[in-house]
Amino acid sequence: MKKNTEFGRNLLRIRLEKGMTQKELADKAGLNTNALAKLERGVNEPGWPVVLAVCAALGVSCSAFGGLAEESTVPAAEQKRGRGRPKKGSDTPEGKGKAK
Repeated sequence: MKKNTEFGRNLLRIRLEKGMTQKELADKAGLNTNALAKLERGVNEPGWPVVLAVCAALGVSCSAFGGLAEESTVPAAEQKRGRGRPKKGSDTPEGKGKAK
């Protein structure tokens, strides 16, 4: 069942416009390739930490994905759940400065 096809279509389009492979984007965003593929297909819905990590890795704002509010922080409810968190030590807002 498709959950978030608009996000996935935009993710795929932007990744291809940037000339990145799934592996390159996944590594840069601190995700695994399978998780990224599921996001692009709309199988999985991303949490805010993942959205922010993907936006940072692609060098775009959240508004590039359409329908997403321009956010610079993770909402408190998402922080408590820890849902969709990128790998620790990745070059994301949560992992900046940490060794890989």
